[in-house]
Amino acid sequence: MNIDLLKESRGPLEFIREGERCHVWFSNIFDYHWKMYEEGYPHLEQKFDEMLCELSGLENPCYLDLYRPAGGHIHRWSDELHDFNGGIQTLSK
Repeated sequence: MNIDLLKESRGPLEFIREGERCHVWFSNIFDYHWKMYEEGYPHLEQKFDEMLCELSGLENPCYLDLYRPAGGHIHRWSDELHDFNGGIQTLSK
């Protein structure tokens, strides 16, 4: 699915929810320099946090592979996101 997640996330999230198991690779949409300039870091961080909240609530586990704004690679199962206490931590890139 090729879509701008910053503008439309409902379709991809519904598609992901329907699967039994999946691997989601969001590439660098949240860590793309042009988007950082265009949207601003606070907006990207907010969208990123919203996306992780949506993904952490999936009934069926989903493997995530994405970059957080301004760096930090997250690769883990959606049901393990509760480990991020007090906000999202930057992981090694």
